[in-house]
Amino acid sequence: RRLVTAHSFLGLARLGLADRAEADGRKADADRLLAQAAEAFAESVRLKSDYAPGHFYRAKALLRLGRLPEAEQAARAGVACRPEEWEGYV
Repeated sequence: RRLVTAHSFLGLARLGLADRAEADGRKADADRLLAQAAEAFAESVRLKSDYAPGHFYRAKALLRLGRLPEAEQAARAGVACRPEEWEGYV
């Protein structure tokens, strides 16, 4: 459980850093950080396959990278875990 949380927090930190990099006009850095965030969230769901937030945040990172098929797959996996969560449908 701790490792799932650790990877999730790492992913969230990378998303925040990507936001800052984008705001500063550093697209390459933002893309690198988004890819690292997606990897961290992928690890969180590898460790706990029904961890819906990991699927949802991974989908967001992949969407921002333009990796639409993978983003859709991650969002669908999150919805499968937690159909009551609105975030997966957005």
